[in-house]
Amino acid sequence: MRKLIKKILLKFRIFVSIIDKDHYNKLKIFLLKIRPFETNHQLIRVGSDYDGGYLIPDDLDQVKYCFSPGVSDNISFETQLSTDYKINSFYAIILY
Repeated sequence: MRKLIKKILLKFRIFVSIIDKDHYNKLKIFLLKIRPFETNHQLIRVGSDYDGGYLIPDDLDQVKYCFSPGVSDNISFETQLSTDYKINSFYAIILY
């Protein structure tokens, strides 16, 4: 039964990992630290007008790196960070 479920999940490109309790707790602490919060900075749009663009606080003076969890064929956000703000990006390319 496990093999059948795994095969079905992989067919739909759903990847599941089992982690131990210690790693789960570390991940939980990390995710709690990166939640959204209020800021006094104006929002600016970085990236393309449609897919690939994001509204972010205009507070990039001390930012040196961007870590994107995954990109497809649109890297306009990371490209604009590099050209306009001199921020280097590291990202995983997701192929469909």
